[in-house]
Amino acid sequence: MSWTEEKLRRHVGCSLVFIAISVIVVLANEVLGTAPQQVPYSQFIEALNEGTITQAVIRTDSIIWQEGQGKEVIRYRADRAPEMDDFTISLRLHSLGVKIDEVPSLSLWEFLQPWLLTAAILGAILGWSAFQIQRWYQNAQRECQYSEWEEGVRDI
Repeated sequence: MSWTEEKLRRHVGCSLVFIAISVIVVLANEVLGTAPQQVPYSQFIEALNEGTITQAVIRTDSIIWQEGQGKEVIRYRADRAPEMDDFTISLRLHSLGVKIDEVPSLSLWEFLQPWLLTAAILGAILGWSAFQIQRWYQNAQRECQYSEWEEGVRDI
């Protein structure tokens, strides 16, 4: 194996490592991000009866709620049956002093923020990888030209 092949393998290997790290970052962002944890509807009823809900969003197909305050906030999402009575649920939540929203209270910035960081990291890693491969390719071309020139000089 020539020196240039070994260098190419090393650059490609480094690029693959950085790409793998970026994929892990993206997946960790999805898993640990702001997405609520999917739970059964019975857990919502338990939290409702215990009075641990601090905020709730009632949708036609699901209920999203949070428990805790400050850094201890945990968000949950439960699918709901179509025949569930919104009025009874809303009345019970209101009696507990829970803030009820009809739509999630996420601004555009809050929605895009995790994706922008991920995109910036991926862009930086892919840009660096492309730069390294291009640099290696240019060096390999120069070495090949020099080798051909050197062989031509020896033949003379």
